[in-house]
Amino acid sequence: MIVLNDSTALNLINLAQKGDCRAREKLIKLYKPFIQKTSFNVCRRYLSWENDDELSIALIAFNEAISSYNHVKGASFFTFAYGLISQRLIDYFRSEVKHKHRPLSSFNAGEEMELSLVECAQAWENYRLQIEREELVQTILELDQRLSEYGTSLDELADICPKHRDAREKLVRVAKVLCSNVKLLHTLRKNKRLPAKELARVAKVSKRVLENGRKYIIALVVIMSEERFSVLKDFTGLGEQRKRGCCHAGQSHSG
Repeated sequence: MIVLNDSTALNLINLAQKGDCRAREKLIKLYKPFIQKTSFNVCRRYLSWENDDELSIALIAFNEAISSYNHVKGASFFTFAYGLISQRLIDYFRSEVKHKHRPLSSFNAGEEMELSLVECAQAWENYRLQIEREELVQTILELDQRLSEYGTSLDELADICPKHRDAREKLVRVAKVLCSNVKLLHTLRKNKRLPAKELARVAKVSKRVLENGRKYIIALVVIMSEERFSVLKDFTGLGEQRKRGCCHAGQSHSG
């Protein structure tokens, strides 16, 4: 997928909102893979443009996102579009569930009872998953808006996330140290930047490590220290590292 930088994408969105059809078509063409990937994340199965209505719905939702996006509200366009596509697909699933019931008169009593129980169980499971998806999408949107206060975004984090496991674990440890230090955490929230000098001393890392991983550390701290984002710990892999990360932090302080 060809990815436009933020300013170019915003320029195309502004042109599209002013009626430039070519700008709108260019955005849709370039980001069809994004639309397909987002749909896959919601539906959890492979989708093809030729055979699946879900992609048509997602495409319409993406087009709607172009028309209604407002960068002043804080969230990046692609986070906004992700949320809108997810919501439209969930609405579609609800509509499908309502219109796919066979008439009860077509079953005998035993089959009717068995199918009713199965359908009820499946409908409840589908509803539970839909609610979880809605809540996750909303939480992701809130996180993106929160990160904008620190001069970063979820889109940017995807690019700056350390590729090597050791580097990621080191930054996770630093974030845990910061979260456990009330004074440093207060300074970060007040000034909206890392207290690099003091954090380097306490976490026993170089300032260069902090500078290179600054935005990643901030994102980790926001997720770990704010209760409303706790659901994202497992989603971002922090849940799996929690126990191991604490042990590493303890070893670092004792060394």
